[in-house]
Amino acid sequence: MNRLDSFLIGRVFQPTADALADRATPADAARCCLTGAMVLLFARMLAEAAVKLPDWTVLIDLAALAGGVALMRAVGTMGEGRANPLREQIGRARPLLAFITILIWAMGSTTLEQSLGAMQVTLWCAALYFASCDRPTGFRPKGRQRRGRAQAVPMR
Repeated sequence: MNRLDSFLIGRVFQPTADALADRATPADAARCCLTGAMVLLFARMLAEAAVKLPDWTVLIDLAALAGGVALMRAVGTMGEGRANPLREQIGRARPLLAFITILIWAMGSTTLEQSLGAMQVTLWCAALYFASCDRPTGFRPKGRQRRGRAQAVPMR
């Protein structure tokens, strides 16, 4: 599981966060994934409620929602330093959620509710990994000017 975690953080998510350096921080990407996961959570709950009355499993969804809000708050209060304290704090949850995500996608889904759940877990996993990424060294604050558009050369 540690090899899976090292591969995902080192070869997938940290290079993606470095590539996004001109546009967003890793915390911004994590918040975007968390927002998408919460929207899918509500959509899945509505799809489940349309078929039958919710049962005790709705408590798991509410706990996931509370966890998402707590993670969003933690990501919002991260410092501006290069080293990310969340990398160590959620280090045990990342590989476990990545393994569960792979298993869910390997099993496949037959209903809309299962498909929404698979996408939701994938976004939770991506949010955990983006929240664990270090800030890129060449990060440019949002207030700075970017290069202008290319201008057309007039024809003769």
